[in-house]
Amino acid sequence: FSRDASFGGTAFRRVASFNGAAFSGVASFDGTAFRRVAAFDGAKFSSSARFDGAKFSSFASFRGVEFRGVAQFGSAKFSGYVWFDGAAFGEVALFENARLSGGAQFEGAEFSSDARFRTVRVEEGLSVGPSVIGGVLDLCGLRAGGEVRVVAAAREVRCEGAEFGGRVWLSLQGGELSLADSVFVGPVTVESPLEPIQSAIRGRVPGFSSQVVL
Repeated sequence: FSRDASFGGTAFRRVASFNGAAFSGVASFDGTAFRRVAAFDGAKFSSSARFDGAKFSSFASFRGVEFRGVAQFGSAKFSGYVWFDGAAFGEVALFENARLSGGAQFEGAEFSSDARFRTVRVEEGLSVGPSVIGGVLDLCGLRAGGEVRVVAAAREVRCEGAEFGGRVWLSLQGGELSLADSVFVGPVTVESPLEPIQSAIRGRVPGFSSQVVL
């Protein structure tokens, strides 16, 4: 797509495959309904990618996607599992108010700027990392019913006013961590990896220092 591409309000009733697609201009999927599998593996978004209010009724895959502009998934609803493994976010990644009913995975994803998951609702599990985050990892107001696992090097991790119904594992390197006013129902582990997060991204299993279990 050499110019802007808009699919706002479109309903895909069968499998929607954009694997390997290249979007030179703004790509807008605001309010789009994906009734079955949505596949964007290896796609490249040179400008903003907008999925605000999009509805994914089945599985969705964004493996290896390159987001050079702002990636917007505000208030998007994912009924099935969604993968962002190996995705690269060149600017801010926005997931505020998104609903992840089936769980989400960001294994090996890289964030050049902020990764904002503020007030996200996750009924199943959420896995982020191992990832390098150039800005702030914002988990404030997150509501998670399943396990949450974060392995990341970030300047700052904000997790204020969050509620966790399952096990929480935070393996963090670098910056500050704030857990003010958060509620934890299950076990919580906070630790720091001895090896750089980049090593884990390349497939090596890092060793860990002595951990603090809350």
